[in-house]
Amino acid sequence: MDKKEVGILTLEKKGKKSIIGLLAVDNTYRNRHIGSQLLFSAMNKTIEWKCTTMEVVTQKDNTIACSF
Repeated sequence: MDKKEVGILTLEKKGKKSIIGLLAVDNTYRNRHIGSQLLFSAMNKTIEWKCTTMEVVTQKDNTIACSF
């Protein structure tokens, strides 16, 4: 079975903080909890790194990201 990448999340560690730089899911695969699964994985990695804070940066006009 071929596997297709339908989402991406970038995560960086800076001191005691993890930072999500990018979170995106292909339009045709939205509303299938893929973003939530990516976020859950990032949270687990943040805990593994023993970070105390997780940060997500986006523009206010990115309504899809802000509502997520």
